[in-house]
Amino acid sequence: MHFRLLFILMFSILSAQTYYQSSVGMEFSSFNARALGIGSVFSDRSAFCLAYNPSNLSMGDNHHFSVIYSYLGNSMLERRSIIVKDSFDDYLTEADYVRNINYNDGSAIGLKYNKDIKEVQLSLGISYFPYKSYNYNYKEEIRGSLPSNDGDIFSRDPFLGNQILESEGTQYLYSFGSSLSWEINKYISMSFGVSLNTIKDAVIAETMNIDTVDTIKDAVIAETMNINDISGYFSDIIPYDIEYNLDGSSFFTFGYRFQMNNYSFGLSFEESTKITNDLNDFSYNYLIDTIIETVEGVDDTTFITIPYTELYENNQIIVDYISDYLELKTSDIQKPEKHGFSFSIINPDKNDISFILSYEKYKYDKSYLLNSNERYSIGIEHYTINNTALRFGLEYKTSPFKPYISSTSAFTFGAGYKINNFIFDIGGRYSQIEYNFPDLYPVIDNLFQNLDIINESNFIFIGSVSYKF
Repeated sequence: MHFRLLFILMFSILSAQTYYQSSVGMEFSSFNARALGIGSVFSDRSAFCLAYNPSNLSMGDNHHFSVIYSYLGNSMLERRSIIVKDSFDDYLTEADYVRNINYNDGSAIGLKYNKDIKEVQLSLGISYFPYKSYNYNYKEEIRGSLPSNDGDIFSRDPFLGNQILESEGTQYLYSFGSSLSWEINKYISMSFGVSLNTIKDAVIAETMNIDTVDTIKDAVIAETMNINDISGYFSDIIPYDIEYNLDGSSFFTFGYRFQMNNYSFGLSFEESTKITNDLNDFSYNYLIDTIIETVEGVDDTTFITIPYTELYENNQIIVDYISDYLELKTSDIQKPEKHGFSFSIINPDKNDISFILSYEKYKYDKSYLLNSNERYSIGIEHYTINNTALRFGLEYKTSPFKPYISSTSAFTFGAGYKINNFIFDIGGRYSQIEYNFPDLYPVIDNLFQNLDIINESNFIFIGSVSYKF
């Protein structure tokens, strides 16, 4: 069974790696539809900015109170393929043998308050949103009984069932912070902000099992189909059902914004922290033999198992992929230290951002398995004659999973409309990535030594509604 364990982060959102990403948690890079559409979290001035740059709390035309609610949707299409060759061993095409769609959703809410105190504006905010999702579902058809002429892997009739992997769990984050801003003169203003962000505890449940169809349990039908023993048709990776705890943690975020005329510069710093993982002894084991000895009419059964990596002991590349994944899954999860910079042009009519260029640096400890990486984004917002906002953006993020996954590019878009004190926004983000990974549901009599080709398409949708009192 081809399953693939190592992959996939991105951080989610930048995305596109599903299973690997589920081991460290899939994240939304933004919780505000407007910020997602323009391609930069630094354009967010709602209460959700507390986790990225709290100095933005006092940005724009603020009322005393404002509340925002966002619906978050994340759809991931995962295709796994093998290379098909002709009789001369030349490349023909890529043949898909798995196609899975994962869809996760959630909600985020934020509230902020603004008050003018002489020349100083004080802003307070609080927000709550899903920080990391560990939800993942994988299903792969068990190989059928018809033989392959060339020995390659393919789906064979009759259908015998599926091998299934499921994980579930979400960590939530609370943010509370404030911002102070003031005008130095009519051309220059600045603001400072700080927030405390608390990641909540979570329990993650993960199961792997084999779901066979009922018909193969019927002896008559099984004999007719010539599949009395189906053990050679599915992988003998030992099924498991585990639960593990992820302890919460806290970190501070600091922000600074300087505005001169219609130009704004922003700086942010986010502390590193560690999410403790108590999954210390997790491993994949493979059943390679069953021995039954009969002593005085009593059967004594002995099972011989080996670590999954030993199946590929002569293929160091596959061993490295699997070993790195298992190390990442059983280690404490590190939230990287983040440094951010943004430059934006303000729309004077709307007192809001019309163009933004931003940069983020994600810095991990050198001892951690993931690599430090960077994210670049550019976005624009334009108001049409009917006062509808149109937004577009581009993102580019280097991969923390080097050398296994390359950098990711994404296209963002969105729109917004205001009715009285209500503001409605929608935003989307699309990315696609291709990478390689070994077969993680191997059949020992047909061990596939080449890497699979994984194609993943990720679409994120956010719908936000805010109200100003």
